[in-house]
Amino acid sequence: MLHVLASEMVERPLLGSTAAIGRYLLARLGGAVAEQLWVLHLDAKLRLIGSPTVFLGCVDEVPIFPREIARRSLDLGATGVVLAHNHPSGDLSASEQDRASTARMRDILAGLAIELHDHLIVSRSGWMSMRSAGLL
Repeated sequence: MLHVLASEMVERPLLGSTAAIGRYLLARLGGAVAEQLWVLHLDAKLRLIGSPTVFLGCVDEVPIFPREIARRSLDLGATGVVLAHNHPSGDLSASEQDRASTARMRDILAGLAIELHDHLIVSRSGWMSMRSAGLL
């Protein structure tokens, strides 16, 4: 199942289907008991390039390392990024820390001509897009 969901993202532009990204991440992150941050690196045609970069956290937070995210994006030649992290609590709302770290990451990447396209929050009950919610 994960292979089918992943191939759905590789075969067509990611931004053409936020739902495809959400379904894939829900399958991968929805049941995790500790927070994880996934970074999906995109090429100029908005397709996934390379394996997602994954950072592991604890039950209620995951560190965001802008330097490492930017370095990996530059190494891959990415022109865009989608961030995603899970909330093991099941709450899909973006915390103040989520909003602040997303804005900081957007600004850092913009200085490198890399666009932060979205930041998805995933839980066992579903997912939400910060861009769609007007938070990005």
